[in-house]
Amino acid sequence: MKKIQYLFSLMIVATVLVGCDLDEQVDPNNLTPADADVDALLNGIQLQFENVFSAAQDASSETMRMEKLTGTRWDNAYIPSSFDAMWTDAYAEVLIEERILDEVAVAGRFYSHRGIAKVLAAYTLVTLVDMFGDVPFEEALDATNFVPSPTDGAVIYDAALAMLDTAIANLQRTDAQGVVQWDNFYGGEPDPNANWIKAANTMKLRIHLQRRLSNEAESVAAINALIADIPGNLITTAGEALVFQFSTSNPAPESRHPDFVSDYLGGANEYQSDPYMLKMYTDKSSPDPRMRYYFYRQDVDPTTRVDERGCGGGGEPGWYVPSDGFCFQADGYWGRSHLDNAGIPPDNLARTIYGIYPAGGQFDEGQDAPGSATDGLAGAGIHPILMPHTTHFMLAEIALELNGVSGLSAADEYAAGIRASFDYVGGFASEPVNAASVDAYVAVAQTQFDEASDPLAELVQEWYFASYGNGIDLYNA
Repeated sequence: MKKIQYLFSLMIVATVLVGCDLDEQVDPNNLTPADADVDALLNGIQLQFENVFSAAQDASSETMRMEKLTGTRWDNAYIPSSFDAMWTDAYAEVLIEERILDEVAVAGRFYSHRGIAKVLAAYTLVTLVDMFGDVPFEEALDATNFVPSPTDGAVIYDAALAMLDTAIANLQRTDAQGVVQWDNFYGGEPDPNANWIKAANTMKLRIHLQRRLSNEAESVAAINALIADIPGNLITTAGEALVFQFSTSNPAPESRHPDFVSDYLGGANEYQSDPYMLKMYTDKSSPDPRMRYYFYRQDVDPTTRVDERGCGGGGEPGWYVPSDGFCFQADGYWGRSHLDNAGIPPDNLARTIYGIYPAGGQFDEGQDAPGSATDGLAGAGIHPILMPHTTHFMLAEIALELNGVSGLSAADEYAAGIRASFDYVGGFASEPVNAASVDAYVAVAQTQFDEASDPLAELVQEWYFASYGNGIDLYNA
């Protein structure tokens, strides 16, 4: 019996030796960029970019009062560690992995992959500068430098523009190897490369607009080149919008919009911003029609009980102003005031939650019922990054503020931006926003713009209403 066992053991060893190449020199624990899968790399960059955008948009939306900011004062609302995850996702993930992908893509002629990665890396760099000023760049991407020095923001803007030019050149090449397997932005479009090129050009327009105060002549020349063929160069239609697409997939992986996950899985975890809802409710003669898309009212009849309201009984604090919307609950729009740090009442199933746009929740038809995990789009929302209204509002600002840019009408672009917002938002529900309501809204907005002593302020106000889900644009504006 022992002899049989011994022979059997020898047979196993021989099989293992024959099946293994003992001369193999590749260490599986020490892979090089050449061993990377370009599709997996690009997919990782897209997912980490979503994290960067989400963190930046949350902070900027809170700062701009589009979302409710928790805390007691501005000086303690954010601390450096508040941005640790965003910083890590930007540097250790998006920017480092873009460098690795760049090496692999050039060697393998994966030019579409290279172009997409550079557009996302450029947006990441510009967002870091817009939020933090001078930030580390080249030294931060050096694996041997653990104390990188900051780079001047203007230099980083130049680097981002160079990235975008390289991206466009790669996306235009016809000799690319293979197609992009996973495109979380334009994967469903018939010509994704054409849309990525428009996204890159629209990002260039944004950069030149933002630095017009430091180098107006250069901005004018670059913008004139970009607007020479506006429909061909820039994002102007819904299908061209740069949006990160979420799905209904869960829980492995969890692919629903994070705001849907926050508010539809057993009661609200967030408060909507009273100042933002109040402004949308009162700025025109009737509430903004987009409110039914942005917000879903779980309870259309606000309570009068002090213990449930959380903001009643004692009256508003002396330091509040009317625009803070203290305890605003008209028509059931139940939110919370900016930097109101009072105790939270048992209102999870009554407070207003995220709606169908952009979170993929429920469209508000007055259902008067708590949100649930199967409501609306069930989480298949978007992150609106570069939108048709973004382009039109930027062009309106350019027409107002830059001499030497010809062929633009500020009033026309202003109206086009409003209509583009209504068109896109309305596309999320079974029926678009009523055309007569849109016309009436635009007519009032146009009168406000034409009669304003500061038309730029009116432009930014409408940009404010259109930008729910992207506070970064408003923070810059």
